[in-house]
Amino acid sequence: MGLKIKATIVDRELYGDMPLPEYSTNGSAAIDLRACIQADVLLAPGSTILIGSGIALDMCEKSIAGLLLPRSGIGYKNGIVLANLVGLIDFDYTKEVKIAVWNRGDKEYIIKRGDRICQIMFIEVVKTKFQWVDSLEESIHGGFGSTGLG
Repeated sequence: MGLKIKATIVDRELYGDMPLPEYSTNGSAAIDLRACIQADVLLAPGSTILIGSGIALDMCEKSIAGLLLPRSGIGYKNGIVLANLVGLIDFDYTKEVKIAVWNRGDKEYIIKRGDRICQIMFIEVVKTKFQWVDSLEESIHGGFGSTGLG
């Protein structure tokens, strides 16, 4: 395994006997996060809610960030995705990871304690600095959406 990231359970009593987050398979690129909630939550079509994951992270390295991604199964089958589509956890954020969940479907959805609600993937961050110039060379690219049109 690669880089070690410090993790802690925010509320051990609430987290209870839920499995600790880990890669599901050797080929998994991301780790499932679970809904750490007291009671089931009914998510109406079109509505959003903020769900706690029950964990906090310290990535220890300025060059690491976490991306919260929707789980494809509940997105496809039930319309449950992230309200911001992709969440970003900066390296210096060490509070509980919260998950903004959106029901884009047309049916109510019940989120239960311990449901795998999203996944987190860790990426390397490349810091950049803009070099401001008067103009740029003309691109051979045709413009927005041009490679997929026609």
